[in-house]
Amino acid sequence: MTQPVSPALEAAQIKKLNAEAKKIDLEAKRIAVENDLSNLAIQQAEADIKASVAHAHEAEHNAVASRIAADAATRQEQFTLASDHYHNELHFSCAVDGKSVERALQQLSVWHRQSLDCDMNLTIHSEGGSALDGIHLFDQLWAYSLRGGGTHRVTVTVKGYAASMAAILVQAADERIIGPQSWLMIHKVSAGASGKVTEIMNTAKFLEHMCDRIAGVFVDRAGGKISLETFSAKWEHADWWLSAEQALQYGFVDRIG
Repeated sequence: MTQPVSPALEAAQIKKLNAEAKKIDLEAKRIAVENDLSNLAIQQAEADIKASVAHAHEAEHNAVASRIAADAATRQEQFTLASDHYHNELHFSCAVDGKSVERALQQLSVWHRQSLDCDMNLTIHSEGGSALDGIHLFDQLWAYSLRGGGTHRVTVTVKGYAASMAAILVQAADERIIGPQSWLMIHKVSAGASGKVTEIMNTAKFLEHMCDRIAGVFVDRAGGKISLETFSAKWEHADWWLSAEQALQYGFVDRIG
């Protein structure tokens, strides 16, 4: 026969069971907290990894962008240093007028201010134009040139053709070059005249005087290869076209090249 349990023992057992239940509950809570902390740590680690990857991608992007910018700057610098300006090359492929002459004069002035003894190279392909505007450019080229007492070696190269006033500009250079298939065309100065008879006569006298001066320029630069009489006869009544060989023969260029 089972002995009855005393109330005190029963109460003690209940307390023990409750204590064990609390212990189990606390252990469960501890495990849950640890799991939460582990999950938080994992999430934080994952966030740190994602942030590191993002920073790495950003750094890589910035590095690529910087390299592209540096390459672009290098190409631009190379392009700039290879430009006609930095090699003192002026291409005069236009009519001789106030605007084209002014552009040429500005470029020549920049080179002169940057270096008092730099070479100046002018390539001409022009049908000519205004005699008075052209004389302005001629005189300035001459002033810059060594032949004219300046400090720059001025080279003018004809590529295509140099006609009328453009052919006169060629004569301002220290060295005159013409392409093998290029041409010079020389003729007397022409201009329209209107007004009173005396005004027309005065204009005609001025043009004749200008023609005499221009003829003198060609003959002087020819260096004895053509006389003034022969030159005057050649350009008197028609446009005088000269091939590269003929231009060299008469002394209007120094070489073909």
